[in-house]
Amino acid sequence: MKKTRWIPLFVVLMLLQVHSVNALGEPTPKEEVVYGMLNADGTVSAIHVVNIYDGGTILDYGTYSKVTNLSTSDVLTFSEETITATINAQQVYVQGDMTVLELPWTVLIEYTLDDQLIDPAKLGGKSGNLKISLKISANPDVNPTFAANMALQVGVTLDQARIRDLKTTKATLAQAGSAQ
Repeated sequence: MKKTRWIPLFVVLMLLQVHSVNALGEPTPKEEVVYGMLNADGTVSAIHVVNIYDGGTILDYGTYSKVTNLSTSDVLTFSEETITATINAQQVYVQGDMTVLELPWTVLIEYTLDDQLIDPAKLGGKSGNLKISLKISANPDVNPTFAANMALQVGVTLDQARIRDLKTTKATLAQAGSAQ
């Protein structure tokens, strides 16, 4: 059986004090962080939105397949794209899994091993000089205002035990535990 290694890659979009408008009622003020999980080729596999609310009564809207309270055991009600809750904590983090998998950017990821273009599914068990290139551009299918006004952060997690002589251009290396 062919074993494919998934290279975790995520995109983080940060918005502060997001307010959406809906005829059902004024949504609760919030901060929002969007996590786009990408496949090895850069296509989107999942989008998770983490909304950060002050405690108390919450009313919000979103096109999610499900919502999860990440902070407390307080019950959330999610029905017909409406989230309601009464939260006893000072702050609560709520994750919504998006139904539409489009980000404001498109990401193309290419891999070269020893200067030869290689399919990421064929990288397992190989060794050599690996180069991972990301090409990011505005997604023409999404309102251009989003790409122009959001912060974008891309992260790649690599196993430190398998990496030597890691170098980057136009990026920052960060180490967390046994991963880089």
